[in-house]
Amino acid sequence: MGATAVVLDADHTIVDIQPVSPQDDLLDGILMPGWVNAHTHIELSHHREPVGPPRLGSPGWVGALLAAGVPKHEDSALLAARRARASGTAFVIDVSNTGTTAPALTAARLRGTVQHELIGVTEARWAPALDATPEGTPLVQVRPTAHAPISCSPDLLTRALLAPGPPATIHCDEDAADSILLAHREGSWIAFHEAIAERAPHPWRDGLGVASSGVALLDQLGLLTGLGLVHLTAATPADLNRIARTGATAVLCPRSNLHITGQLPDLPGMVARGIPIALGTDSLASTPSLDLLAEAAVLHAAFPEVAPAVLVRALTSGTLLPHHPCAGQLAVGHRPDVLLVECPDDPAPLHRLLDGTRWPRRWLT
Repeated sequence: MGATAVVLDADHTIVDIQPVSPQDDLLDGILMPGWVNAHTHIELSHHREPVGPPRLGSPGWVGALLAAGVPKHEDSALLAARRARASGTAFVIDVSNTGTTAPALTAARLRGTVQHELIGVTEARWAPALDATPEGTPLVQVRPTAHAPISCSPDLLTRALLAPGPPATIHCDEDAADSILLAHREGSWIAFHEAIAERAPHPWRDGLGVASSGVALLDQLGLLTGLGLVHLTAATPADLNRIARTGATAVLCPRSNLHITGQLPDLPGMVARGIPIALGTDSLASTPSLDLLAEAAVLHAAFPEVAPAVLVRALTSGTLLPHHPCAGQLAVGHRPDVLLVECPDDPAPLHRLLDGTRWPRRWLT
């Protein structure tokens, strides 16, 4: 690997990138911009381990999560955010049922977006929350989003995803049961909806959209452009074509997928179509840590035909954070936070970076 000097000013803004000079002190490792965790649920960080046995499927896992009943601790979100920062994450897209996690993220020196997640098929259920999106902080904006095509009416999908603010993300086609519900009103998601209907008016059979998949429904509604689609483990080739045509971003959370469904998304198919890739950890209710490098390593091991540079770009992808243009770039004029991953020199450094070792890492800014 060649040695490069990144020159910073007192504000940690990059003012020059140049070859090292004889008087420079050399560091062993790979210099990177701070990573972007494009999908997590920091408010679920009170879970000590992933919920339920592996491969329950999404409907079964949601049931296990609701049944877990673990009391939340006010400091768990802040502690998890600090651990995420320590692991190399500088920017985050956090999905929150309350929309109130921005202070914890800010206190942990993270920048990004909180997506206040809404659910429901009647306007009486979701409209009050949509109109009461919490305030953010100077470093962390808050915007509404919708949970998923399988749990939200088309009106809610449209209103939430097109609301002003940074790009939205949404859970989409995480399980084959999603398309069965949307296309046929059958399958293992029925119990989820019937349980809601027992507590409140919930005309889900008429209130949900009808389509062959979540991606297809979002495409019918004209919502795919600029959207972040989380999971996509059950996305079909036709769905990937829709995503590629509209320029949506695939946000992959492979360790969560392996725990919940035992399936991984079609990363090679996405790369072949030029679909932008970002990475997320999901929550500590479905993954063992908020370490993004571990997510990239899982994909590298599963899909060795995909160039490691694709996954390194995904680690630092700022596609969904246009209000933080520093995200993902070691470039003059940017302040991405500079991370040193202490990976030893190697003829194939990116393969070594992604080999599954938990390489030491430290912030230089």
